[in-house]
Amino acid sequence: MHNLTTRHCGACDRGLRSDDAVCPACGTATPLPDDANQIALFDAPPPLGVRGSVEVPGFIARALHPRHTPRWRAVAALLALSLAVQLIYVERDTLAQDARWRPWIERLCAFSGCTLSPWREPAAFAIIERSVQPNPDVPGVLHIRATFRNRAPFAQAWPLLELRLLDINGAATGARRFSADEYLGTAPDSATVAPGQSVNARLDVLDPGRNTLSFEFAFL
Repeated sequence: MHNLTTRHCGACDRGLRSDDAVCPACGTATPLPDDANQIALFDAPPPLGVRGSVEVPGFIARALHPRHTPRWRAVAALLALSLAVQLIYVERDTLAQDARWRPWIERLCAFSGCTLSPWREPAAFAIIERSVQPNPDVPGVLHIRATFRNRAPFAQAWPLLELRLLDINGAATGARRFSADEYLGTAPDSATVAPGQSVNARLDVLDPGRNTLSFEFAFL
């Protein structure tokens, strides 16, 4: 007959017989008191770096103590750099709209031969001179001239020029947008407006009558 001892299951605290290798209540394996090898397996492993009585398999030891050699560190750094360059290449047009990134992206494209969308910052265009007068050759038509400048630090795409007509209260009575071909009278010589470049725009619009007292420009 088996006698109960003071042994208890470590999982459910059920009392165990002296020869119970498995808890009859929860099925948890328990070491037998006379089996030193089993007790060693269930004991906590010795601290890292301290040789214990249990031999750790080699593949586990290598996983616990990876050897970070200079060669592997160099390979990892090269892979990380390659991934960063690929991400920058894919997102180059978005990053290039940031003035801090633009010079670096331009250098990358100059080296790799990639294309880059022109800088776009319509708010950087500013009207520096304007005038309006009746067209002497066509009755009922106003001849509008405007000179604007690119104040951005980079060349940027030609903007759309919006003319807004205003009444005495400053409310818009009409508006029209003009492309570069329309306000220049011909196609531009280059695809972009250089930084600091001034542009002369000429527009002919129908005279809106007395309800319109002023006009303004906007860039889009």
